[in-house]
Amino acid sequence: MKTFKPYLLLTFGIFISHFFSAQSTCIDSSLINPNTICTEIYDPVCGCDQITYSNACVAEFYYGVSSFTPGPCNPTSCQADFNYVDSACFVEFYGSGASSYEWYFGDGASSQGQYAFHNYTNSGFFTTCMYAYDSQGVLCDTICQEIYVQGCEQSTPCGAGFQTTGVNGCELEFFGYGASSYEWQFEGSNTVESGPIVSYTFPEDGVYWVLLLAYDSQNQLCDSIYENVTVVGCGSSSICQAYFNYTDSACFVEFYGLGASSYEWYFGDGTSSQGQNTFHNYSNNGLYTICMYAYDSQGVLCDTVCQEIYVQGCEPITPCGAGFQYSIDSTCNYTFYAYGAAFYEWSFDNTVFSGQTVSIPISPNNIQDLCLYAYDNQGVICDTVCEPFVCNSAGVDDMNVQAPLLTVYPNPSNDGYFNVNYEGQITELICRDLAGRAIGIPIDLERGIVDASSLKSGRYLLQIQSNEKTFFESVVVLK
Repeated sequence: MKTFKPYLLLTFGIFISHFFSAQSTCIDSSLINPNTICTEIYDPVCGCDQITYSNACVAEFYYGVSSFTPGPCNPTSCQADFNYVDSACFVEFYGSGASSYEWYFGDGASSQGQYAFHNYTNSGFFTTCMYAYDSQGVLCDTICQEIYVQGCEQSTPCGAGFQTTGVNGCELEFFGYGASSYEWQFEGSNTVESGPIVSYTFPEDGVYWVLLLAYDSQNQLCDSIYENVTVVGCGSSSICQAYFNYTDSACFVEFYGLGASSYEWYFGDGTSSQGQNTFHNYSNNGLYTICMYAYDSQGVLCDTVCQEIYVQGCEPITPCGAGFQYSIDSTCNYTFYAYGAAFYEWSFDNTVFSGQTVSIPISPNNIQDLCLYAYDNQGVICDTVCEPFVCNSAGVDDMNVQAPLLTVYPNPSNDGYFNVNYEGQITELICRDLAGRAIGIPIDLERGIVDASSLKSGRYLLQIQSNEKTFFESVVVLK
């Protein structure tokens, strides 16, 4: 049977002064012997330097204190206290009134923390001492109580344990096994739950201790399990505090999600997408309500953000028929000349260059991709041209190898479906808009089928990656 015992307070407030004594004879370094093993028993002494040491051995052989007096220096109290509850030889201790705690259980064992648990091996009287520390880590009080432990010889370990599973959000269900009856305690709760199956709702995500006390058929404590459990998924519909920004250029709008692990987008015109960053081409000017659904790392919806935006300038963009020519010198330095548009950007090796004419060195014997992005006089992108290049030891060759190796048909496509045939193995297939940004549409990589039926009429770019090369193919959707 569990009993709540009264306790005897023996208050020893100890203030530890952190300064050296002015008396040069107080500390004698010749006394220090780090090989000496001192006991952990707390029997405080006040050194001649006015510092309290845990016992005389520590003062003399660890710190070289030449003289000391029994008891702590300048005792003051932080008014710490502790209670305990015992069940057979298992005792639970609860400290209060300080910032941190150390426990010595009277049988040579020790522990730390505001709550401590100890299994005694034998019945009998034990003097348990709790050392209380303030927020600066300074010992401010010592409480010792003599407790009587009984029934230890009657306890036979029953090999109990427990399993746990999530129920809903912060609620977990615990299953005890290996004993006749069970009691449960959870961090943050002052109540005791009973039964082989219990559920408990934790306040928020985090790591919490769980204590299971298992009893045999004679109602004797036969096992105790103390473990930490990790709680996740406590989020409500606003806990992840997600939000999004956007930038627009004519009817092309870029969205950027923040504050969550994954995202779904609904653009207000019947279309949707996924991903932290997404892009959408609107067909008509007007007001659209954009909704972003944010999910946490467990895939649970944790926030919804909706925002009304105004889209304008969605008149059809006419491709400007841009392109480029190039020349090369003996050191594999290319000079590219763009034509057919008002402004130009070049993307090469993760670097962006601006201008109608640029010079770029191509690494020998490596295939590298160059993309030209052309803009009209309104600053709107009107064409994209991408080609792979290589500079080899036999000379410089434009890698115009798509024709014999790669075919994409039908092109243009009236329904938005394209078939991609390649003699080798395709490892990646990406559809991009005229700005070079990836568009999330269904792609069957194994069969080489691109489903662009959800896209509006216009020109797009297929990036086809094999083990050896990267190809770019311009495709047109007609509806």
